[in-house]
Amino acid sequence: DGETADIVIGGGGAIRLDDDTAARTRDGAVARHRLTVRNAAAHPVTFEARLRTGAGERIEGPSTRLGSKDGAALWRVTVPANGVARLDYRLVTRD
Repeated sequence: DGETADIVIGGGGAIRLDDDTAARTRDGAVARHRLTVRNAAAHPVTFEARLRTGAGERIEGPSTRLGSKDGAALWRVTVPANGVARLDYRLVTRD
């Protein structure tokens, strides 16, 4: 009871996720991230990614509005057929 199970069906390698992380600031407090989802399928797909943060971390400045799921930030996007979707954000460590 109360547990969540995520099941992924299909895809067959048509969906690819890349996480490009830029270097942190000199004090180590901020890291810039860019998530890129590529859809090689001939039809649009709905993609979800939960962005979990560690103790003392928070997400700032997302390039699109994020939702929430199971206590984590949620990026939900429809990726067009043979298309790309991107999310940019900063992961900030609090002092």
